[in-house]
Amino acid sequence: MPSFILGADSIKEMPVLLCSLRRLSRASNSLVCTLVVCALSMAFPLRAARAQQERGVVAEGYVTAMHAPSGFEINGVHVSTFPATGYRLLWNKKAGDPRPLSDAVQVGAYVLVEGSFDKHTHAALARTIVLRDDWDQLLSGVGLIDKVTSSGPQPVFRADGYLIRVTPATKCVFHGELKTLSDVGANTWLRYQARRGSDGILNAASASFFVGRLKATAGKPDTETMEMHLEAPDLDAHKDGSVNLGMLPRPHRIPADSALQRRVMRVGAELVPAYQKDLPDGSRFKIDFRFYALDERNLCLNGCAFHGGLILIAKQSVDRLPDDSQLAAVLAECVADELQKQASRQPHETPEQIGAAVAGDAGILALSPLFMVPFEVGWSVERVELERLQQRQRLALAMLDDAGLDPWQAPEAWRILASRQLPQGPGSLKYPARGEYQLSVLNLQYRPKQVGVAEGRHAGENN
Repeated sequence: MPSFILGADSIKEMPVLLCSLRRLSRASNSLVCTLVVCALSMAFPLRAARAQQERGVVAEGYVTAMHAPSGFEINGVHVSTFPATGYRLLWNKKAGDPRPLSDAVQVGAYVLVEGSFDKHTHAALARTIVLRDDWDQLLSGVGLIDKVTSSGPQPVFRADGYLIRVTPATKCVFHGELKTLSDVGANTWLRYQARRGSDGILNAASASFFVGRLKATAGKPDTETMEMHLEAPDLDAHKDGSVNLGMLPRPHRIPADSALQRRVMRVGAELVPAYQKDLPDGSRFKIDFRFYALDERNLCLNGCAFHGGLILIAKQSVDRLPDDSQLAAVLAECVADELQKQASRQPHETPEQIGAAVAGDAGILALSPLFMVPFEVGWSVERVELERLQQRQRLALAMLDDAGLDPWQAPEAWRILASRQLPQGPGSLKYPARGEYQLSVLNLQYRPKQVGVAEGRHAGENN
């Protein structure tokens, strides 16, 4: 039987080695050879994995809980730190002074952990914490200004789910009838490039303002309209309602549960944006939002938005979300979804019709009044849909904040709904991707509310 000398450098040769041994085993029909193959098949992946654990990244993702001063969690993986732990930024190979960067390790920060990993305790020991510098990213986009949060020489506008400040250093461009910042208000389009400041507000390097217009067209049937045969519940008469969804005509029950439906209606009404409420009755841009809980275990668990402003959520999901802020997080994303879909059905002017200067500056593809992206041939449908989803999540946080609710409960709602069975301690649940993204936005834009909310959440779990 041939002999093999196995050293550290031979790990990369394992596929060839195992293949040779398997051929030898089949040819000789030797039990010994078979056992050798099996042993090597198990040993070398373990050895390679152990080497990777000792030398490489052992944990990566958004920080989902803090356990100061001993460490933190990355979606269920506990990371322990110690005084010798180093900190550096991604792409910066040298560990720097731990004092400023260690403070940046907060819930919602994206980190990579270099060190060792114990599979028995499912915990990592951090030699170096590598932070992705999300706060220093150059952000760009196009969005409708839905709120002016501050006026004056350095106004702050909310657009695209961000707070964007125009400073004396901002390069401003005005189009059409817009001449100065005093002409800019709600329902004005803003194209921006910006970096986030220490207060969480984006400081715009450039800002282009213009007013989008709609073509005047004769009424045409809407191919996306679906006859749902909605019958609203009569709560006073205790009469159930119903609605048809999809192509099948089977009605789904809307229970005449007064406490349930009035809660959903109340929370939903608080989320409708102020500019929508201020539109005159009869305006084709005003949406008649209606909110109901559906008694259907397998439908609308994460909320559903339908043409005409109908927002449905499963009763089973409402029962899981006793906190109004958590319920609002689900309904708010549905409101944002309906605003996107409503606008995308409207026949917009092309960029050339809006103005040659704007078209040349932005190269914009108008998808909806709440979502416009730079038109690039390389963009895929999946990328556009991801951008739309993330915008809805940012807008949902803004709606909660406007309503005086707690935006930090949004990611909590998504991890509760993502679990098939809710354990006694919701803190043990993992965050789905949408919850992790909202944590990152909260960390950067809503940080002042973080400490109080986290303390309250952990206090509630301990009771």
